Amino acid sequence: MPSTGRLLLFYDVQEMPWGFDPADRVGWLLLHDDTPEDDLAPVEPPAVLRTPDPDGVLPELPLTATAARTLPEGFTPAVEDALGASDRDAYREWWVESMDRAFFDTHRVGGRPSQVQGEMTVECALGSAGHSTGDSSAYDDEEVLAAAQAEAPEWRLVLQVASDDDRGFMWGDSGFLFV
Repeated sequence: MPSTGRLLLFYDVQEMPWGFDPADRVGWLLLHDDTPEDDLAPVEPPAVLRTPDPDGVLPELPLTATAARTLPEGFTPAVEDALGASDRDAYREWWVESMDRAFFDTHRVGGRPSQVQGEMTVECALGSAGHSTGDSSAYDDEEVLAAAQAEAPEWRLVLQVASDDDRGFMWGDSGFLFV
C-alpha cells in the first residue's frame, strides 16, 4: 500500500464484471494519485455516467481505520498445509466460532478477504495467468491449478467493499467487490 496519496477505484457498476474472465479487466481500474490536497477540487461525473441510468455513480464511501483481526479461513489449502489434516478440523471449528458476522459484513482495506465462493487469491492468480474461473476448466487442469496455488500467497487484498443495502451496493447475491 502506498504511504502517501490516495487510491482511486473505478468500477463498471452497470455491467458489474465478476472477474472470472481475463476479459473482465476492462471493467475496473485502480489508480494511485499523489496530487497535493490543495490542488484537488470536486467535479461532477461525466454525463455518460449519469444517464440514462443514474445508478452509474455510487455514493461516496468514506472509510475510517479500525484495527481488526483477520485470520486465514479454515477452508483454505494454506491452513491445511500449515496445520495438517488432524488439526485442520479443530481450527475450522474454532475459526467459525471466533469470527462474528461482522467479519463478513465489512468494508476492509488490507487484511484477509471475507471469501464467499472460492479462494480469492487462487482466482486472482488464475485470472492474471489468462485462465477463466467462471467454470471448472482451470481447476480441472492439475498443472494450471498447481501453478496458481503456488502463486496465490503473493496476492494481497487491497480493498474489500461489502454489499451494503443502506448505500445501495449489491455485489451479486450479497457478496463482495475485491480489489
